[in-house]
Amino acid sequence: LRLISESLGYTVGWDQKSKTVTIEQQGKVIKLIVNQKTASVDDKTVQLTTAPVLRSDTTLVPIRFISEQFGLTVTWDNAKKIVYLITPGSSNENGSSDGNSGNGGSEVVVPPVDSTKNLTMINGLSFSENRLSIAMEGNSEPKVSVMTGPDRLVIDFPNATFSDLFGTGQVLDPDLNGKLEVKDYPDVSGVRYSLYSSNPYTVRFVID
Repeated sequence: LRLISESLGYTVGWDQKSKTVTIEQQGKVIKLIVNQKTASVDDKTVQLTTAPVLRSDTTLVPIRFISEQFGLTVTWDNAKKIVYLITPGSSNENGSSDGNSGNGGSEVVVPPVDSTKNLTMINGLSFSENRLSIAMEGNSEPKVSVMTGPDRLVIDFPNATFSDLFGTGQVLDPDLNGKLEVKDYPDVSGVRYSLYSSNPYTVRFVID
C-alpha cells in the first residue's frame, strides 16, 4: 500500500498501537483497522467486503476499495495476475489493461502479489559504537565492497526488500531511498540506503 499510494502522491500513515492505516489525499481521509470490516471515509463509516490483515509484519488492505474511493479505475488481468490502477484522464480509463499510459493521467502497475514472496525483509537499521546494525527477517547474505572517490563501503542484500516496519522507524521516500545521519564518528558521515533494484530485488546500504 505504501509504495502504491505514495507513487500516486497520497500520504500513508500507520499506527502500530491501534493497527490503523490512514491514507490522505487532497483533504480526503480513509482509515482502516486490521481485522475490521468497516472503514472510515471522511469520518463516515463504510462496510468492506474484506478486512485488512496483518501478515508477517506487513498490513494487506483491499486495494480496489481504496483506489475507487480516490476516483481511480481498477482493472485486473487474471492471466498475468496484474492489477492496473488508472488515474482519471488516462486513455486506459475504459478498463483496458494493455499497460500503456495516456495523456492527462497516469497508471500504476501493481506487480503480482507473489513477487515479494520469499524475499528477506529489511526491518530497520542503527549506527552506534562505530558499527552499523541491520535488522532483517530472512537469510540474505550481504555482499560488501569498498569504493573510492569518495571513500565508501557498499553493502548489498540480494533477494531483499524493505518491510512496512522499516518505514515506521526510518526515513523512506516514495522511491524507497533514505539516509541515516551519523554524528560524532570521524570516519563516518552518514549511511544511505535504497531499494537498489527490483529485478532482481536488492537492498543497498552505503556507509560514506
